Amino acid sequence: MKCDICGGQWFPPAGREISNCPFCCKSMPASSGNVIADIVRQHGDEIFLEPQQLAAQIGEAMPNDTRTAKLLYLALSVNIPRSLYYLKDKSDEEREYVMKTAASQLSDEYAMMKEAACGMVNYFAEALGYTPIAAERALRAAAYGDGGSAPNMPMGVLTQEAADEITGNTIDIPDGCTRISDYAFQGRDDIVSVTIPGGVERIGKWAFSDCRNLQSITIPDSVKSIGNHAFCGCANLRGVNIPGKVIFISDWMFADCAKLRNVVIPNSVKDIGDFAFSGCKSLESVVIPTEMTTIGEYAFAYCKNLKSVAIPDGMTGIGNGAFVVCESLESISVPGSVFFISDNMFKYCVNLKNLTIMDGITGIGGGAFAGCESLESVVIPSGATGIECYAFSDCKRLKDITIPGSVANIGWGAFMDCMSLGTVTIPDNIEEVGNNAFFRCNNVVIRCKSDSRGHVYAVKNNVKFELTGQAGAQET
Repeated sequence: MKCDICGGQWFPPAGREISNCPFCCKSMPASSGNVIADIVRQHGDEIFLEPQQLAAQIGEAMPNDTRTAKLLYLALSVNIPRSLYYLKDKSDEEREYVMKTAASQLSDEYAMMKEAACGMVNYFAEALGYTPIAAERALRAAAYGDGGSAPNMPMGVLTQEAADEITGNTIDIPDGCTRISDYAFQGRDDIVSVTIPGGVERIGKWAFSDCRNLQSITIPDSVKSIGNHAFCGCANLRGVNIPGKVIFISDWMFADCAKLRNVVIPNSVKDIGDFAFSGCKSLESVVIPTEMTTIGEYAFAYCKNLKSVAIPDGMTGIGNGAFVVCESLESISVPGSVFFISDNMFKYCVNLKNLTIMDGITGIGGGAFAGCESLESVVIPSGATGIECYAFSDCKRLKDITIPGSVANIGWGAFMDCMSLGTVTIPDNIEEVGNNAFFRCNNVVIRCKSDSRGHVYAVKNNVKFELTGQAGAQET
């Protein structure tokens, strides 16, 4: 069939017509062969209580109309057929309300066109003999009620459209809400404060993003999950409490909250996502819960006023660039449980003076401490096997570096432009010293054994060296 409105083409089951174009969802000639109605006639309406069996029958009946079948599967995934089955003994008004609610939920859950969501609900409802809902009004009526002033919340969901009806600088989310949908208040510059009532369990992704004048938000203990970017770009948000049931701080959750000063991370949180607090320029301190296991990539990048971070023992992973350009950070201790210091982890932390790298760390990633120009002394722990490219480049005040015998490789430019670096002992058994590893280190003296990799590098690059014996010779 071809839609006369949008030009879309599809292949309905033999001998049947589809009542709505699956592409633009505009009405098509009335169908005398509703697929769901046929299934009900063959198997009884109790099949609405068996979603797997119903899905199999839909797939068998619509082998060539996969688009409509997929839409019907989405309706199954949120239990719409089951909800409609239990309306057989209800009044028309009750049926209409539940059907509108179901359509709103389907539209919100899958970002589906309103008309498509209503069409899917009607497809099942008509098979039970119910009066179909009007597509052009169904979601609005379900979301706002007939008056449109106080939003109703289908199945407890505050949709984006319902949120648009809540006006004013101070937002009080209505009681009865259990979930704030994705994008609900995104970009609302008029909002200054938000109070979320108890009972809300989920805040969707981007829900309050780019609310640039939002200063305060009260989040109840009932909240279990907060989606990615939920408060991203709230430039005037000053403080926030993260409830004790939240176990994951999502990617970009508070990114670019430039005035955010105080964050309390509860012990329930196990992981911090990528870019979660990046660009929080006013953030001064963070206490990481003792049970936390991972910090994502660039999680605290460009937190220029962050002065202290305590990384607990047991932390197993810290992503690339996690603390890049934390210009006020003065001291850090990296526990051995982290295993590896990732690329650019503390790059351009220009005031970092005190660095402790605990036993258990196996390597230093590329650019990990590059540009840490206040760093004066570093001890690489025994057991570390590699120092990667640019790991300590441009550490202008670095005077002393202890490299253990376990290190096998020093990467390209690893200590480039470390102008204050003095004597460095290169282990006898090192396998490679990369090009320009000590480039423009004008005061460096490489202490090594004759014919070792360190000696070869020093001679080749015209670097001062001090021999301590013959490579491979036993110490006496």
